[in-house]
Amino acid sequence: MIARTSLGDLPRALVEELAAAGLDPRAVHAHVADAFEEDLPGGVDEYLRIEAEAASQRGRAASPMDAQGGAPARERISGAERRQVELEVRSLERRVQKATEQREALLADFAVVDQSDYDRLLAMQRELGEVEERLAELEEAWLEAADRLEG
Repeated sequence: MIARTSLGDLPRALVEELAAAGLDPRAVHAHVADAFEEDLPGGVDEYLRIEAEAASQRGRAASPMDAQGGAPARERISGAERRQVELEVRSLERRVQKATEQREALLADFAVVDQSDYDRLLAMQRELGEVEERLAELEEAWLEAADRLEG
């Protein structure tokens, strides 16, 4: 269920708790819905439309969605974290390069191995599968680390 509430609908205790924590209650974009709130039959689309309209009236982008493409806002990382992630990215790039070279070498070996040596071909195929699996894991880790850098 998607529900729409205003600041006046937030329980007084919650508003006081947010203020005590140094948070502006007007910055709350969502909270757990209960049966006393307005149901939005249009679901998420209607909720986002209402939020965008309210944000345009306030002169800013809606909640954690950016005004251009609706992509979630990214958290910025500190300088130390950025340095650590940069080191991780470079390490992953080297490991991806090494695994890629190992894969290419195995593929080249397929061309020169005796094609009637089924046991050797099977062992090489298993090794190639392991290398390709490791390469996929490294590439996934690299993508995740690079994504953190962009945030």
